[in-house]
Amino acid sequence: MPGAFARAFQSMNSAAARSSGSRDRGTLERGTTTATFDAEGTTVVVRNVPAEICNECGEGHFDAITTERVLELAAEAAGWSGAPVQICDYE
Repeated sequence: MPGAFARAFQSMNSAAARSSGSRDRGTLERGTTTATFDAEGTTVVVRNVPAEICNECGEGHFDAITTERVLELAAEAAGWSGAPVQICDYE
């Protein structure tokens, strides 16, 4: 299952990069955001994820360590009860 979330995350990041491009002239500020993943019939919401947030568009950008942890949390949460939606906090 981690691979499915990694593919969903890569797809999400590619779409965000295409949509923001050079038109966004905001600056990044430390904050937290919510990451949502859909893969293999499960939606996982990870709240309070540390990120650099664009002050113009609100887009969150994660570093490599945070990305890895979010994907781990998403994969773990997806297996909790088989429910179609799982919500967890970044730890």
